[in-house]
Formats: sequence, structure tokens, C-alpha cells
Amino acid sequence: MKKIKSALIIMLVAFSLQQVNAQRFLTPVFTNAEIAVTNNVQYAQNYDFLTDPAGVVSSQLMRVYQPDQSVDTETNRPVVIYLHTGNFLPPGINGSPTGSINDSTVLEICSQYAKKGFVVVSPSYRLGWNPLSTDAEIRKGTLLQAVYRSIQDVRAAVRFLRKSVAEGGNPYKIDPDRIVVFGEGTGGYVALATATLDRYEKLLIAKFLDQSQNPPAPYVDSVVMGNTEGFGGTKNIDNHPGYSSKVNMVLNIGGALADTVWMEAGQPPMVTLQCVRDPFAPYTFGTVIVPTTNENVVDVFGGGLFIDRAVRLGNNCAFDDASEFTDVYSTAARARYNTTIPYIFPAPNDNVNVGKGEGLFPFIRPLAGQILNNEAGPWQWWNTSHPNSASSLNSNPDMSKTKALAYIDTIQGYTLPRIYKVLNLSDLSEAPNKCNETTSVFNTFKQAASVSIYPNPSNNRFFVELSGSDRFISKVQLMDITGKVVYAQNANNASRMMVVENNFSSGVYFANIHLDNGQQTTRKVIIE
Repeated sequence: MKKIKSALIIMLVAFSLQQVNAQRFLTPVFTNAEIAVTNNVQYAQNYDFLTDPAGVVSSQLMRVYQPDQSVDTETNRPVVIYLHTGNFLPPGINGSPTGSINDSTVLEICSQYAKKGFVVVSPSYRLGWNPLSTDAEIRKGTLLQAVYRSIQDVRAAVRFLRKSVAEGGNPYKIDPDRIVVFGEGTGGYVALATATLDRYEKLLIAKFLDQSQNPPAPYVDSVVMGNTEGFGGTKNIDNHPGYSSKVNMVLNIGGALADTVWMEAGQPPMVTLQCVRDPFAPYTFGTVIVPTTNENVVDVFGGGLFIDRAVRLGNNCAFDDASEFTDVYSTAARARYNTTIPYIFPAPNDNVNVGKGEGLFPFIRPLAGQILNNEAGPWQWWNTSHPNSASSLNSNPDMSKTKALAYIDTIQGYTLPRIYKVLNLSDLSEAPNKCNETTSVFNTFKQAASVSIYPNPSNNRFFVELSGSDRFISKVQLMDITGKVVYAQNANNASRMMVVENNFSSGVYFANIHLDNGQQTTRKVIIE
């Protein structure tokens, strides 16, 4: 009898220690058996163009993961909205065995966040574009329209959640003021755009216009598709007007941002984890290659550039104090910053600088012989009996559940402390953290105009950007160390311009930047 009592005491002590050591939102506090999953929750209705070019009204559905309310006493729980990958086409058609809310990676990551105490929403967003068109303008236009619809869907989902609190009795016991959007691959593009594409005017820059038209016309017509919030338009249904679609933070694994000009001070913090040699989503700047046909579609910016901009804008100031993030994952990320490694392209683009910035985790995977065989999503795994498995294995050759779970552990380990800080999860009675404008990077940045060049060092392509000023760049000249002008380009009064020249020799140069008010400034540029 004494042995039984002793065993019970040991078990109780062990259980108590486990509860003490478990910290909600950072480590698992619920088991798989304590997670409730609700399928087919309708969050919106809208025109769907996947099967009919004229569009048919369909329901947008989501899956909800949550700690079972019978065992979880918390009634004010933060939300993670997880967006799957898939090239805006269904699995199989998209050339991949993945691409839905049923992907192994999606199920695993959603469950892991739920076991840590989050409510996790996994929505199906609208798909459909024409990757097989021989007309590059049609490929580009229909893809951009698919991206636009998915952004509207995500914002509708956010509004639905807030409406469920205000009008539905808060059935998921969520905190409507603590919402994170997390995108994987294609979903990463959507998450990043959700945080930055807040005005239709941002779609009126040259690369989003059909240059075959006279005059060039937007690929996305707001008269038909509605505004960026998803309101108005002849082929759009308003969902949950009156509620905000703002989110507190965006996370990305394997996606990219359509353009850094979309980024402005005051937008949500960004965290990104990406393979530096990802052939489908450029790590710095490049052209999207869609795995369906391996065709070029549109130029975008990767985490190697946009995280640096998020830091300089002050949007990632919650991570300014690096001493708050001393975990092994943060240390590993910083150890890779500003290193230069062989890239996937031939000279003169045969090297890439990893870049830097709190919120950036670069995965450096082995260099493959063929460009498209470099890894893009080592956190994915799938059933090898799928018809598209063999082709997908080209860019994930040692794919396995064990490998994927190891990468998902890193994703969790890097993102959770940052979510914890931004959402102020140490005290749910307090509001989420906001940057202190008297001490943040942004406050210092706005006091004077700032000219930056990135990436620097670079190869044959870099950007010159003017921030914190109402002036514009009129011209950029590049001089070698003798003072000889080796490059000159008018910027046409832009706040950012790209310098591209294949004939630069390695060495130190000086960029002379002319502003529209006659002022000039000089910055050193290193060409590798």
C-alpha cells in the first residue's frame, strides 16, 4: 500500500512540475486529445472563377483548431490564421501533391499552435488562374487577380472572426484584438500582401499594368473585383462590412512580397523563414517561377530584402532588443546574417548575400546542380503515391516526415517568442505591444531623410531608396574609385530605383544620388 501511495505522489509531483515548466503560447499545454477541430465553417460567400470564367457564387469555408473548451478555461485566446500553399490551383492541377488545408504540413502546424493555446483558423481561399496560356500577359493578369481575390478572402475571414465575437456570442472564445496571419508558400504571398496592400493605388505601378494595352491598363479592375478590403465590384460580394480586417502580425515561410513599395511605416511586424536558394520565390529580388509550367510571371521581393525594410521602417521594432531573443533559433539566424554564399544562377549572379534583420530566418540548403532542383519547402511532406510526387521530390529530394518535423520545430521555435512579444501574451488583460515612437527606429528614421542602398555588397543589381522625406530621386550616378562615371540613370522622381548593369567589375564604387530639389548625397557601394 505504501508503494502505491509513493507512486501516486511521484506521479502528482511529476505532473505538477510539467505544468510549471509548460508555458502557454510557448510550449505545449494541451494534448492531441484535447484539441477540438471544427470543419466546414462558412466565413464568406463570393464569386469563384476556378471552374467557370464567368464566375459562380460559392461558399468559402475554414477549419478551426482550438483547445477543447471543456478543458481550457481561457476565454480570450489569440488567433493564428494559417494560409496553405498551392500556386492558386488545386493539388494535382498545380503540379504538386500539396495545396490545400489537408496538407500534412498544414495539419501539423495548425495542431502544434493549438496545443500551445492558440485558436487556429485554416481557411480555403479562392483559387483559379490560367498558367497554361501562351500569352504572358494573360498568365500574369489572371495570377494577380487570383492573389487579389485571396487577399479579399483573408480579410473577410478576419472580419468574420470579429463579427462572431460581437454578434455570435464568441463561439471560439477568441481575442479579436490579437490576430496573426501566417502563410506558407503561396499563402505567404497572400499573408504579406494582406499586411501591405491597403490601397488600390498601389496596384497602379508599371509592373501591375498590362503594357500591351494603350494606355496600359490595370490587371486588377476594382470596378469588377472591388476594393482591397473586398467591398464593391460587379463580381464581388461584400462580406461582414462594419468590422475591421486589421491584423497584428504576419508570418511567412517560403513566400515573397509583390513589391516593397507597398511597405509603409505603421504596418504589422513581419517574420519570414525562407530557403536562400528557393528557385520559386526569390530570396532577394527576382522573377516568380510557377512550378506548374516553370514560366516567369512577375518580379517580387524576398525576405532577404523586405525584412531589412521592415526594420528600417520601424515596423519590426518589437524585436529591436535582441537580448530578449536568446534562444538557439534566434542565435542560429543571426549567425547567418550578412554572409555571402554561392547562388543558384550562373555569373554574374552566382553569389547571394543572406542579408540581415530581426525577423529573418534564412535556411541554407545544399546547392543543387539544376536551378529548379534547389529546395523551397523542406518543412513539407506528402504521400509518395501521389502522381506529382516524383516531380516535387526534385526540389525536396530527401523529403520525409522526420525531416519536415525538424524544420517545423525550427519554425515554431523562431516564431513563437516573437508572437509572444508582439501580442503581449504574458498578460492577456493588457493590449498588444506597439512600438514606442519616442525610442523606436522609426522615430529616429523620420527625423531626417535617409538614403539606403541594398543589398550592399551586391552583384550586378541593387536598389537605391529614399525614405523619411517628401523629396524624390531624380538621378543616380555610379563612379569608380578614380571618379570616373561608369553608370548613370534618371529615376524620374521616384522614391526607389533599381540599378542593373551586367558589366560592373568587382570593387568599391560611389553612388551619387541626386534629389529633385537639387540636393546630392553619396553612398559607398561594394560590387562582388
